[in-house]
Amino acid sequence: LQNSFFLQLKVLNSTKICSQQNLKKTRNSFGWIELPLLNSNTEIVKDHQIRKNILLDKKELHREIVATQVASSMVDFMGITFVHRMKDAAGSTIPDIAKAFIASREVFKLDHWWQQIEALDHKIDASEQLKMMLMLIRLMRRSTRWFLRNNRCGVNVQESIDRFQAGVDTVANSLPSVLSGPRREVWEKRHNQYVEKGVPSTLATFIAGADSMLPVLGIMQAAEVTSTPIQEVAEVYFSLGSQLDLYWFNEEINALSIDNHWQALAREAYRDDLDWQQRTLTVGVLQMKCDARTVEERVQTWATHHTEMISRWKALIGEFHSMEVKEFSMYGVALRELMDLAQSTLHTDGQSC
Repeated sequence: LQNSFFLQLKVLNSTKICSQQNLKKTRNSFGWIELPLLNSNTEIVKDHQIRKNILLDKKELHREIVATQVASSMVDFMGITFVHRMKDAAGSTIPDIAKAFIASREVFKLDHWWQQIEALDHKIDASEQLKMMLMLIRLMRRSTRWFLRNNRCGVNVQESIDRFQAGVDTVANSLPSVLSGPRREVWEKRHNQYVEKGVPSTLATFIAGADSMLPVLGIMQAAEVTSTPIQEVAEVYFSLGSQLDLYWFNEEINALSIDNHWQALAREAYRDDLDWQQRTLTVGVLQMKCDARTVEERVQTWATHHTEMISRWKALIGEFHSMEVKEFSMYGVALRELMDLAQSTLHTDGQSC
């Protein structure tokens, strides 16, 4: 509660520095204030007449209510250390972290899925509900960091929702078809386990693929760059991941043992680099000028033109598989090799197959 209180003060102070002239602009950037609010301790805000009188007419209370809602939502969903972790990971201010979190919450419809999990009270084991919630929390943590890293000038919440929400829905609704290789196998195993335990299929589909939703924001950027339908981009992205064993490599990064602060930052940087290189590969493959009619044909054509570099990457991954103890520096070397492949793909295949 004490951490929540100080977080509210921080968010509140950041909004109080705005003049009356800029208040409208501030409220527009926090467009989510008109969305359903989640904190049960502030039921007063849900009353239509009070919302009308307080939120619209009495501007002096608007910032206080915003600060309370944002702080409560972040602490309730993500825990009291979330903001501090984001500050360390992205070097952002608390107001920017708040905006990025709300953008992530709305883009991925956190409240929608969270309520569905809570509706399973006394229907499935509480431990299973907790596991599903932890999957959502991880998704929110990674996506919040993505918004912070990719919007250094500040996150416009409403613009982010308008830009990404529809694409996220498209990928979420087509998860079984866009996934491939080990990633699809993991999804199928999780999905079937959830369904067997009584989880509705729609919820099981999303939660089982929550880790596969992490790259969707980058996938949508690739779709914008190449003017390609989001589902096709997702298929290429995950197909490349299967071809290069990137899902396994990503899980290895996630499993790294952290002994100090610098290692934690290094692991975050490795995740960012891997996401970036896989997105660059995707853009390069999609920009190839060839007669491929399917994703499989396009990826195979790309592999044929980069046999030597792909063989070098796979040999390096083979060494990773055979080693029991891996050092942090090894991942930096591997990611450099992947960067060379990604840059080669981007700068040669964009011209000709």
